[in-house]
Amino acid sequence: MKKGQTEMLGLVILVILITLSLIFLLKFLISPSSDSSVDIKLTTQASNLQSALVKTHVCEDNDIEDVMVSCCNNENICGNDACDFLNENIPKMIDNTIPKQRYKLTLKHLNEECLSINTCQENAELTSSGPFTIKRENSFYNLQVLLC
Repeated sequence: MKKGQTEMLGLVILVILITLSLIFLLKFLISPSSDSSVDIKLTTQASNLQSALVKTHVCEDNDIEDVMVSCCNNENICGNDACDFLNENIPKMIDNTIPKQRYKLTLKHLNEECLSINTCQENAELTSSGPFTIKRENSFYNLQVLLC
């Protein structure tokens, strides 16, 4: 093969590789996002929301985590019944964080539900944050945030 033919063959191969790369790139740019990426986004959002909620400072030296424990123990905190305080303030916090996002929040102690706030429609598909365990002395409280 002559030098000119070799260069021409190399150029043709290069054009073919660039064309194939562009085809794959366009395929990924044009195709809609998959359900799994939406699930990953919602799971991450639910987990981040859950972590932010429990560390939110509310009054005196208390955060939401303390108020949740007080709710399960039927105690008052911040001058209010702890469960009433959570029912009133958690929806505001979530709406300020993720506007118009529907959710279900459950808090359990010894497998008994202490608190449930649900804005999801019936039979809605839920994406979980996974359980978050709050430990106080020898007791465990489980919080779970689900987005729908």
